[in-house]
Amino acid sequence: MHISIKYFGFIALAFHLTACEVKIGTPSTSSTTAASRGDGFSAPRGRYAYSVDGKEVKDIETGLIWQTCQVGMTWNGNTCTGEAKKFTYDEAMALSGRNGRLPTIRELASLIKCSSGKFEKTVDVGDGGAPIKSVCAGSYTTPTIDTEAFPNTPASDVWSGSPFAGNTGGAWFVSFSYGFSGYNGRNDDVGVRLVRGGQ
Repeated sequence: MHISIKYFGFIALAFHLTACEVKIGTPSTSSTTAASRGDGFSAPRGRYAYSVDGKEVKDIETGLIWQTCQVGMTWNGNTCTGEAKKFTYDEAMALSGRNGRLPTIRELASLIKCSSGKFEKTVDVGDGGAPIKSVCAGSYTTPTIDTEAFPNTPASDVWSGSPFAGNTGGAWFVSFSYGFSGYNGRNDDVGVRLVRGGQ
């Protein structure tokens, strides 16, 4: 009987150690985010690295630093909460400052993620560069953005800072409901996500 007690005690101890090892070996998203490289951002997970406070996301491919949440929403340590605000183009442009600026249409379109991996067409945005991919094809999830990097993103339109060359009353935007890049009238009410760096 004495031997049996020791035996079961060993099993309990082994189970406890195993559980601890599993917990240590699979850190949560928040603890990974907090592991800074020294520049204020975590080691990249895929394409993106995350600021220590979680409020910004660095795109390793472009070097751009994006606000995690759209303007009007708040980062609560795990996700973006609240409701994204909408602005006319001129109101959106006035938001540029210490916290960032409106992205160009090419920068903003770089955030489009079609889970199908397919696009229907390309669009010439008039900046002299190659046409950009637009409109997700096949079966895909919405919003059409990396929702691990940008959680709780609305499946809706977001302004770029690029005016539409063909119409002085228009400006480019991206719809994250289906990965479309197009232009709206400047008086339309549209969401905003600020960015730093680039240009």
